[in-house]
Amino acid sequence: ETMPDRDIFVFERAVASNPDSTPEDHQLILGDVHETLPAARARFGANAALIHADLGGHNLAKNDAFAREISPLIEPLLAVGGIMVSSDRMYFDNLIEIPLPPEAVEGRCFMYRREKS
Repeated sequence: ETMPDRDIFVFERAVASNPDSTPEDHQLILGDVHETLPAARARFGANAALIHADLGGHNLAKNDAFAREISPLIEPLLAVGGIMVSSDRMYFDNLIEIPLPPEAVEGRCFMYRREKS
């Protein structure tokens, strides 16, 4: 609704969403992110305007280890000026952390932006 001219792709291990929220098959990329994110880089390049990662889970150490693994896989997908929003701290070389909006919960939401290519 807020980005009608943009395609939205969803990366999931398996579909477990409400049917009303499940994307069309052509917008759904299923599989392990260690494989699907590099494939997305080859397919799309650095064109994502917005990336949202909800790493989930209650084990903070496991979430942090996973964030460290996938940060270098996510970073090359974000376009200059693009925003990355995550439920956990991420570890990027070329994205800067930006202030959260007032309604966001500190420590439960993190935002990053690509300033340059």
